[in-house]
Amino acid sequence: DLALNVALPELKVPGLPDTIKITKPVFAVTEAAPAALKLAKGAKAPSVPYVTIGMDLVMQAGGNAHDFDSLLMVGKDAKGKRVIDLVGSAKAPKGLFTFKGLSVKTLDLASVYETNKWDFRLKGTAALNSADLDFDTEIKKDKGKTEYVATLTSKSGITAKDVVGRDVPGFDKVVLDKVVVTNDSLVADLEFGAKKTKGEIAAFHPGKSDKAVMAVTLDKLVFSDLVPGSAGTVLDGVGVEGLTLVVVPPKGSGLKPDDPAVPAKIAANMKKVLQDAAKHDATKSGYTLKEGFNILADLDLKGSKGMGSLMASGGVTETVIPIVGTISRSTFNKTAAAADRLKDLALNVALPELKVPGLPDIIKMTKPVFAVTEAAPAALKLAKGAKGAKAPSVPPSGPYVTIGMDLVMQAAGHAHDFDSLLMVGKDAAGKRVINLMG
Repeated sequence: DLALNVALPELKVPGLPDTIKITKPVFAVTEAAPAALKLAKGAKAPSVPYVTIGMDLVMQAGGNAHDFDSLLMVGKDAKGKRVIDLVGSAKAPKGLFTFKGLSVKTLDLASVYETNKWDFRLKGTAALNSADLDFDTEIKKDKGKTEYVATLTSKSGITAKDVVGRDVPGFDKVVLDKVVVTNDSLVADLEFGAKKTKGEIAAFHPGKSDKAVMAVTLDKLVFSDLVPGSAGTVLDGVGVEGLTLVVVPPKGSGLKPDDPAVPAKIAANMKKVLQDAAKHDATKSGYTLKEGFNILADLDLKGSKGMGSLMASGGVTETVIPIVGTISRSTFNKTAAAADRLKDLALNVALPELKVPGLPDIIKMTKPVFAVTEAAPAALKLAKGAKGAKAPSVPPSGPYVTIGMDLVMQAAGHAHDFDSLLMVGKDAAGKRVINLMG
């Protein structure tokens, strides 16, 4: 029957986040465990008597007010050191996160006061689309604003499919690490492919979109990892650096790389590539991402003899060039047919002025564009002998690697316009050559 209590003056908890309000504090010594202690998930009951400060606690998060029946009590940490715990469970836990697809099932206070300082945290269970998981949320202040930074964990692992709620061929079964949600943004570490290339994945919802945009950054790849069918071609030895892959869902086209919803690291990577690409094509500064798989990266040409020859034939001295465009949604799906893995491949970048060695002075070249495409370029389609890929220098299928350009030739008192291109091919003896055709 032990039940002693007294109302206390207003609590002034040091460092209490401004999103939390505490009212009606009551100091109590009781035989029976307080209701808040019974509700607290995973709370280990101390020995009788229970000495607590109970209170009503309201936390603003996710645009909702969350009511807790909570209390302060003395406890011990994992090392047996005395600490003060702030525990309690939310009466209605839903609505904590603004990240679409992440819904809370249970929500508990898990804050600890030690060494004269509070560590304000929440813990609980949730569903990420169809995947069940646990979360541990740190409540912290950034630039004067209180934020809830949640780390998600699951015994079965969290995949890219769990994050975006739909199939992402080649990424569906990639298990993510250090999965963190802040506001409407999710970021995680990943290792991709057989070579375990390290990278980062992010998911976010621009505007009012219910479907997540997925963005992946990867440290380094070889081009054949990015574009199937390029192994054994002129692209052998080309490195891909600073790659950003942005998967825009259906009806999601129109997204700009600098959209406020894009996480800072992803936005910075895209900005760098687009700034480099805009040096010779001002339209790239206003680039718009398309529905499907978008790629922005730098290509390192130094290790490729074929690309070295192609660039040298045009007098291009750059050994690292930006590349922007789209790839197939099946690019990373190893079970897909070769043609499906190349579908929609269209990567390009404007080049500086060509300085073709020994070019006759009656020929002027302008607007050079380096491209890697699934479809044969218009100039190749028009090239005599190219129909049906009968010419020995014309590959039967993509990827087509070219430098396209406008070409004007003065002859017989007239200007002759050509839609032309430079392309690596082979002569009758099988030796690699560079063809200028159009």
